[in-house]
Amino acid sequence: MDNIKIFDEVGDFEWDLAEFAYDTIRSSSLSRFNERSLLLFISFPRSAEDFMMYKYNQGQDPENHEVISSRGASWEVNTNIKRSALKMDYEKDPEGAKMRYECIPPAQRGGFFQYPERIDDCVKTGKMNPAVLENIILTSEIASGAERHFVGFDVEVFKRTLELDATRTYYLGLDGGIESDSYTISLAHGEIFYEQVIEGGDAVEKPRNKPVEDLLIEWKPDKAHKVPVNVQNVVDIVEAICERVYVKRSLSDKFNSGAMTQRLLELGVEAEDKVFSNPFQLAIFTQVKNLAYTGHLELLDEEKANDDLKHLLLVNGTKIDHEKDRGKDTCDARAAAIYLCSNDDPEEITNFSMPTIAGAVRGR
Repeated sequence: MDNIKIFDEVGDFEWDLAEFAYDTIRSSSLSRFNERSLLLFISFPRSAEDFMMYKYNQGQDPENHEVISSRGASWEVNTNIKRSALKMDYEKDPEGAKMRYECIPPAQRGGFFQYPERIDDCVKTGKMNPAVLENIILTSEIASGAERHFVGFDVEVFKRTLELDATRTYYLGLDGGIESDSYTISLAHGEIFYEQVIEGGDAVEKPRNKPVEDLLIEWKPDKAHKVPVNVQNVVDIVEAICERVYVKRSLSDKFNSGAMTQRLLELGVEAEDKVFSNPFQLAIFTQVKNLAYTGHLELLDEEKANDDLKHLLLVNGTKIDHEKDRGKDTCDARAAAIYLCSNDDPEEITNFSMPTIAGAVRGR
């Protein structure tokens, strides 16, 4: 072989840079040595779609005779290494350890859910919102006599079609947006499962809530025509829910949540609004991930919302963010409801309540 070029850790290169370097060196080698050149790629993959996996998949294609590829675990390539010596790495970061030592990459680089297919496993196929959400434009007249228009849903249609189990205890997550972001609510209840824990040296079965999502509503402002969300319409929809079933607790970001929090408190809900700081968001989304990975979570079959959830990013290990062409509003509301439900003590008795303007209350 007249010419050998080695790409070390090409999986860590951004795609455009890796492709540019490859094209440059390949053309240089071919122009000088024709086919008597060899380009080697040595790396563990950083994602299923990085340049290393692109070349690996080319090598696995029987129609591609130019590329040969193989992969193996560290202890298979270097027999001096034992998998047992890597136990601490697997316990601390199982996803990262599989990536580094077994060349099993996550689906996306920098993704919060490195195995987003676990979200798919939590989706209850065919389970949609239990009410009709009919889009309407709401018009109001301001003091000057001018009309202002808002986006909303028909509350009466929602009330007539809403079907929820009144024997359940519900948890409400909210993310408030008006002009530039969506206003989103998520409603969930808990179904009991038992988890084995050690207490006083003995293994005991402790009841826990498996969050089950029942309702997901997103009010989208019309940015093109500058039509904002009608916050009172959101309050009316939430009030209709609270009059129908027992909503025990709610959680929302402080942004745009004052009127909603006050109304929920009036309806007897343990309503809390707080700043969704980076550490807090990381905590609640980590809870969602742990539940998804262990199969203790059930989500509605809402394709776009689930897709947004699967593609969340973890930035610098501290911040939950979204990709440029995706959103995060539904994710925040869902995470809040799931967090409340999973951290509350399970209700082993059922609730029954009749609608009342003060809000549905727990039966005695």
